[in-house]
Amino acid sequence: MQPFISVIIPLYNKAPYISETVSSVLSQSLENYELIIIDDGSTDDSVEKVKQFNDDRIKIYQQNNKGVAAARNKGVDLAKAEYIAFLDADDYWDSTHLETLKTSITKFPDAGLFCNNYKINYNGTFATASKINVNTIKPILIEDYFKASKYDSLAWTSAVAIPKLVFLNIGGFNSDLKTGEDLDLWIRLALNYKVVFNPKSTMIYNKHVENSLSKNNLVESRLHFFELHKHNESHNSSLKTYLDNKRYEMALRAKLRADDKTFTRLKQDIYITNLNTMQKLALNTPRMILQLLYNIKQMGKK
Repeated sequence: MQPFISVIIPLYNKAPYISETVSSVLSQSLENYELIIIDDGSTDDSVEKVKQFNDDRIKIYQQNNKGVAAARNKGVDLAKAEYIAFLDADDYWDSTHLETLKTSITKFPDAGLFCNNYKINYNGTFATASKINVNTIKPILIEDYFKASKYDSLAWTSAVAIPKLVFLNIGGFNSDLKTGEDLDLWIRLALNYKVVFNPKSTMIYNKHVENSLSKNNLVESRLHFFELHKHNESHNSSLKTYLDNKRYEMALRAKLRADDKTFTRLKQDIYITNLNTMQKLALNTPRMILQLLYNIKQMGKK
């Protein structure tokens, strides 16, 4: 029997997490799926952890390290189902995740992106609900994806489903991007297809401290991401506001690490009217004061 949905996990050196991640898939109430794991050149025992599971729905493919975007794209190429769900190797699903996605798909079969709500787990210490700019208690079509993503992203890689044909038609993940490849895909999908949001939270995203944009190659990749959408944002004020807030976040990080070149480049592309008063103030605050305020904020999280 053809699976209803293909679950794709890109795997690279996630041995401490992958067993729990796979277990969360095998615990799904919707059982008609295949689980495709693309090992992207792991050097730890991640693959051995997966091989301990005895389930015919699990398929493991191995390749040389090409990055997460290329791994996901390969998984889609291999997928047999009409719909695709992604799961990062250190995130986890509630047992109703796939069933909840199917509910949205059944209600809005002509949509191109189906999003479940999610929770964010900060360094394994505490989890909090995502802050989505949508007020609903049932699955709905989203009128403005970028407005809905004002705080946290409406779409999160481990919490979405996409029709395989839509994914292929839109070009999949941009494997040239080393960061922001997910945001890039959501933008292209939101500009071309209907988006559905289900407020039920069915995924836990594990946010780790090491996730940062301090490496030069990641900085350049994110700057390239912004360049890719300059044409689109010039014709879409909502997208422009959304991207300016992303530029602001990156500019602030650049300022904190004294990367004046990146800070200036980002700041000059921001329409200042797209920022709130506190954001405008932060952009013009001296770095030493900004660093002090940041340190105080981090101490409050401990």
